[in-house]
Amino acid sequence: MKEERRSQVRCTEQLVVKFGTDHRNRLGFVSDISRDGLKFKSQVVLAPGAVLDICVDVAAGRSLELVGEVRWCREFSHVPAQKGYTEVGIKLLGDSPEYREFVRQHIARKNRRHEQLVIVDLPPPSISTPRPQPASWDDPADCSFFAR
Repeated sequence: MKEERRSQVRCTEQLVVKFGTDHRNRLGFVSDISRDGLKFKSQVVLAPGAVLDICVDVAAGRSLELVGEVRWCREFSHVPAQKGYTEVGIKLLGDSPEYREFVRQHIARKNRRHEQLVIVDLPPPSISTPRPQPASWDDPADCSFFAR
């Protein structure tokens, strides 16, 4: 199993991202966000070290303008349904208070959802009538349909 090297808490998200080196003319879909970076899927192979202008659509009519460095890029050649797609890891450059607040809110929401799933207030068990036991092969009364 791979060793986890990430130091930041992550939150999975499905957001549209526009990116490029000169113009944001490429399209991708964010699948993972953290305080210092993000991961997205695209149909573009990017070289590690490339600096991208990034625009993440976070809500209707609201987007975040970011700059990031490509840390890694993997092609999905082993998954037939995703052939031609890449997964790109981005380390954000500079500081974006808006992005950090967006991530903080989503991680807090994820933690609340997790707590709601884990902490369940169950009702007390109800008293029910016992289930009938299956017929015994040793009891002729239970097998009367054979005596014809």
